[in-house]
Amino acid sequence: KMKIKKGLAVILALAMVITLVPTMAFATTTNTVSKVVTVAAEDEMPATTINLETKDDWAANTAQNIKLSLGNATWTDTPAKVDDVLEVTATDKNGADVNINIGFVAASKTTLEFSITPRAALLKGANISLEIQDEAMTSGAEAGEVKVSIDGLDSQVSSSTLTIATVATSTTTANVTGEVKTFPRGDV
Repeated sequence: KMKIKKGLAVILALAMVITLVPTMAFATTTNTVSKVVTVAAEDEMPATTINLETKDDWAANTAQNIKLSLGNATWTDTPAKVDDVLEVTATDKNGADVNINIGFVAASKTTLEFSITPRAALLKGANISLEIQDEAMTSGAEAGEVKVSIDGLDSQVSSSTLTIATVATSTTTANVTGEVKTFPRGDV
């Protein structure tokens, strides 16, 4: 009876693993950032580009929403429209430009939600480029990474969190253990 239970448990475990394989293999795409810069605390940040790859075919004239959330940064001015802070472009898998319409949905000091509507179909693997404009963001006061979380919502891009900058503070702390020796100047 124990052998039957163990055998059944192994078969069920294998069945669960096998059913996950297609989801893991096809659900994600590669989202990248053009460069990771080092910035001062509470300083306006330079332009950077986030590239989003479509994870599936995207039909022409179909609006899909994307939400950006900032970590350890804020928009310098809360956006009233998308092009206040972003330039959004799209290219097909061969690098040819695809015309798109961008719609503003909502914004706060740390978020921006917008819609993208391609005028022509974008096939799986097409690229959506989000260029965050120079000085559109201000880094946070905390030392560490500045991150942009991309929430694909109902769109054909994968959700991810990307580091776009590192905040460096000008404070250096040194701890000395043991005996400290001092030497007068000029006496060598």
